Amino acid sequence: MKFDNNFKQKVAYAIQDGLSMSRRVVRDEDDEYSNYKNFLKPDKVYNSFSGLFKADPSYQVFPLFRGSYKLPLILEEERGILFSVLSKSKYDSLFSRKSEEKIHLIDALTKYNNGYLQKNKQLSFLEESNVDAQKGECDKIIKEVKEKLDGKEPEEYIMLVYDTHGYELLEIRAILVSEYLEIIDEENWSDFIREDYEPQEIIDEENNFGDKELIISSKSDQAALKKEVSIKNKEHIEKTKND
Repeated sequence: MKFDNNFKQKVAYAIQDGLSMSRRVVRDEDDEYSNYKNFLKPDKVYNSFSGLFKADPSYQVFPLFRGSYKLPLILEEERGILFSVLSKSKYDSLFSRKSEEKIHLIDALTKYNNGYLQKNKQLSFLEESNVDAQKGECDKIIKEVKEKLDGKEPEEYIMLVYDTHGYELLEIRAILVSEYLEIIDEENWSDFIREDYEPQEIIDEENNFGDKELIISSKSDQAALKKEVSIKNKEHIEKTKND
């Protein structure tokens, strides 16, 4: 993958700005009920990320829908590289699915990487009993992308995956996978994350629920995860007080 350091830094700053906006909204509100906050962080990241590239004529920005889910996509015009940003929890959920589960937008977008295959081993999530219908859904998504790009066909698709603790950005990776979800190339861009000097008292538990699909299935899993997050939050607050 060939991206210059300026590009990597801009991506890191855009994600951090989105996280900072989310943190300020949560800090400034005291509503007892605010379920929308479960989706606030990824949405702010998406808005910050897409806003960065809308200001640059070298890129084309457009949304893609799957039900109520809206994913911003960016096309680098010169090289035909299509990319999107998504959280590590979302990324992990895609790779932990079972074959009978519904396909995701990513399953269709990785078809642009059909020239890459390392092990000649198919890892497709298309269910054999329903392969025609699911393939048709992928084709529909590809057609929608082509229409939004006025007939252009991307050369490849890259995921920019970010990991957080609360509202703090921990890691960014650029990941290229084959259409069978084999990792072909991967770069860590974490060196371009700027120092975060904002107070970290607010650690959101929604980080583990709101921006991912099909991850937690049982009440015991949810309780265990909430307990783990609560412990981390307390440790972080204590550390902040001691500092």
